[in-house]
Amino acid sequence: MTAGSHGEVQQDDGRFRVTRWTVEPGGTIPMHRHEHDYVVVPLVDDTMYAVGPDGTEIAAHLRIGES
Repeated sequence: MTAGSHGEVQQDDGRFRVTRWTVEPGGTIPMHRHEHDYVVVPLVDDTMYAVGPDGTEIAAHLRIGES
């Protein structure tokens, strides 16, 4: 279940997909797999926490416009 987030696919041509994700403070995106290579370009400065399948957590420090 996704709580406090939603994704909008902006382009998908079979080669690559562009998705804009909006994550509210405290929001989560459920465990998932990427079907394509991906690049994240933050629109805010913040810290995002990712949890792996084994439960390990990493902190990704996001800076506006830095992929």
